[in-house]
Amino acid sequence: MGRERVLESVTGERIVIQESTRDVLRFERHLPPNQRPVPKVAHPTQGAHLKVLEGRLHAAVGTKTRDYEAGESFAVPAEAFHSAWNADTRPARVLVEFSPAVGILAFFADVMGLTSMNLLGIVRVVKRHRGAVRLAPPYAQIVGLIGLSVR
Repeated sequence: MGRERVLESVTGERIVIQESTRDVLRFERHLPPNQRPVPKVAHPTQGAHLKVLEGRLHAAVGTKTRDYEAGESFAVPAEAFHSAWNADTRPARVLVEFSPAVGILAFFADVMGLTSMNLLGIVRVVKRHRGAVRLAPPYAQIVGLIGLSVR
């Protein structure tokens, strides 16, 4: 496949792209320890499958919340609000696969490229990628209010 593409965030998170086509986006997500919870999002047409390769991942899908250990996996259906982060004291590594993949890589590239994880930056990214991601309430209302003036 050639050289891997790596996306890095100011939070210390890394995404290593393994495959990127219209049908599939597969990457390894490297999560630093002690991450803060992240807002729930949904992908309107893209489902995801996540497998914990190392460490532990705290995840919420719909109304279910639990920790996943190395070797465990779970699915996120299209339109399901979800979030996942590493609340553990050790780093975590997760294999993530989206299908179909239209719009997802560009969304992650923009999120990972933010110079700080502030609300205005996130609003801009979500507005730019509305076809690939939606925020859950109350964040959706904030995007609606602030997003009106964001270009």
